[in-house]
Amino acid sequence: GRIAKLFNEEKIPVLGRTHFRGRPLIWSVTVVYGALTNRATHGEYQPHVGRHHDRKPIGDPIPDYYPAVITRDEFDRTQQSLRSRR
Repeated sequence: GRIAKLFNEEKIPVLGRTHFRGRPLIWSVTVVYGALTNRATHGEYQPHVGRHHDRKPIGDPIPDYYPAVITRDEFDRTQQSLRSRR
């Protein structure tokens, strides 16, 4: 929650889509968690086939597909921290 509040106060734009169902997206706990757990934040892309519950990865992840906003090391440390809080 503190991260979302800080990002909103500093007017840091949300990563990815900026609107959902016609309304602007702002940082929230859910949006921050999604960014912290999405491999795209360190530039990786994993192709998939299917939709919803039938969605399955195909092939290997593609590194450096997206511009990274954090390093791979930062991402891995974040995942470790999130796992330790479960």
